[in-house]
Amino acid sequence: MQIQISSKDLLRGINAVARVILNKNSLPVLANVFFSQNGQRFTLTASDGDNELTTDISLVVLEGSFMPFCIDPELLQGTLATLGDQPLTLTVTDTGNGLVNVNVRYLNGQFNVTGFTGTEYPRINVSGIEIAHFTASAPRLLTMMAAAAQCTANDELRPVMASVLLDVCASDPASPMPEEVVVVGSDGHVLYKNVLSRGEELVFNKTDGQARLLVNRNLVSKFANAFKGAGQIEVIALGREQEKEVVIHNIRFLAPGVDFITRAVEGRYPNYNSVIPQQHKYDALFNVKTLMQSMHRVSQFASVSNQMLALKREGFETLLYAEDIDFSRSSKESIDCVDCNLPDKYAVGMKSSTILQHLGNISTENVRMLFSEPARAIVLKDDDVASPLTLLLMPMSLNP
Repeated sequence: MQIQISSKDLLRGINAVARVILNKNSLPVLANVFFSQNGQRFTLTASDGDNELTTDISLVVLEGSFMPFCIDPELLQGTLATLGDQPLTLTVTDTGNGLVNVNVRYLNGQFNVTGFTGTEYPRINVSGIEIAHFTASAPRLLTMMAAAAQCTANDELRPVMASVLLDVCASDPASPMPEEVVVVGSDGHVLYKNVLSRGEELVFNKTDGQARLLVNRNLVSKFANAFKGAGQIEVIALGREQEKEVVIHNIRFLAPGVDFITRAVEGRYPNYNSVIPQQHKYDALFNVKTLMQSMHRVSQFASVSNQMLALKREGFETLLYAEDIDFSRSSKESIDCVDCNLPDKYAVGMKSSTILQHLGNISTENVRMLFSEPARAIVLKDDDVASPLTLLLMPMSLNP
């Protein structure tokens, strides 16, 4: 079999799907990308056994009929990156025992590699009843999932807390019909919550299903790149009913030319709304850019071990303070408040990397910070009453 493909298109496709491949695989063939044909479409697939990412690729069959085959992406990426955009001719020969020889010719050279036949490549079997099905704005949903993933726990022993939650639910608990998708990420100390509501950015293809979909945090960055440029993304949850309870097995993300299938994380996600304080004694409004710049400067003098910043109110002044006792260094800076009702002598500690990460998710010019007691959670919101974004972080204990 002989096929022709653009080096630029091939490199783009390999880079998009190869992120799913693990460094160590249970089967040698899973270290490869899989070239296949689906009707009139040609596709490129990568898998780790539990997750599978497929993207369309444009090629022309010059000789013979198309024969599915697999090839190690690392053998191609370095070479393709230096070739620019030029046509490649791939000659694939079955050498027996499940192996193929792939000869790749370009304008002024060629190379040969050994791969596997397509029959050796395991595919994920997607089956079960449709539990939930919705179509959302791809940029909005993927941006929310990426932000939520930053707040999850990096802990293999707690897979539920190491996952991004897509809560397909009703805004009214009494309603059986889903009306919004709540995107949540938390490690128990910080929390990200944002909402996509039914409308232009969210359409429910299945109108009677409510479900909680859990996606492993490490997968979000791996598959998001493949959906770059997509306008809409379709999400389908598949599973079965077990002892009067719905169990989700697979989650499928679809866009034109892209298909990602992942095994859903099993487990019960905590009630995230119960940890968000509903009442606040104090609030302060800061300019996001100014606050982040001040925090960047002051945090350089914070202790390396705890990265703690203190926010203090002294008279009519609001201060940021950081200190590293071990190296005898400290920093204090006064910051401007657009609006503030913090009482005199109020002080609260925050982890600098966490608060800066949260501030990066604020979409308005100003951020509203809500406080209660110094030991209670701090809440950050956009300076827009219509925004559903909620960010939470637990304070750190200040030295007396």
